[in-house]
Amino acid sequence: MQTRRITAQADPVTQESVLAYESGFKAQFLDHKAQLTGAAFYYDYSHRQLLGSINLGPPFGTLPGMVSRPKSRVVAHSGRVRPVRFNIQMEISL
Repeated sequence: MQTRRITAQADPVTQESVLAYESGFKAQFLDHKAQLTGAAFYYDYSHRQLLGSINLGPPFGTLPGMVSRPKSRVVAHSGRVRPVRFNIQMEISL
């Protein structure tokens, strides 16, 4: 039994898979002096691999090791407003 507890840190975890959706936009306003960007994310994980803690008992105690969560999801968003400093237009004539 002690041997099994020592090797628990090196036990393999199930391979993770993810189904990811991402959407975003970019828009200029205030007569092209400012830019608004935004994005939304949705990640649906199966067997997500994370660095966790595994208790091996004496003499080692709790050590870091890979753990797997059967199901998890991440929902996030981001956005930014920034000034547009230069409005450079280029024209080429041949």
